[in-house]
Amino acid sequence: MEKEELENMNINELKKLLNERQEKYEEVKKERKFVLKQTGRHIPGTTREEYKQELNLIQTQIDMIKETIAEKKQRQ
Repeated sequence: MEKEELENMNINELKKLLNERQEKYEEVKKERKFVLKQTGRHIPGTTREEYKQELNLIQTQIDMIKETIAEKKQRQ
């Protein structure tokens, strides 16, 4: 997701995308918690890092969308 793509969207589209990304973030957090609490299975050490990277990416996207919404509101 590039900043330019976000600039081409209207505020309603951005809000919808923001909601989707926030839901995805929560979904990944729940999945991570479930997977990492599996005590009967061996979980590779990289799994925790992969979830961390995915959550960081989604959070970066959320921040970028919020920033774009704020910029568009200021221009109105």
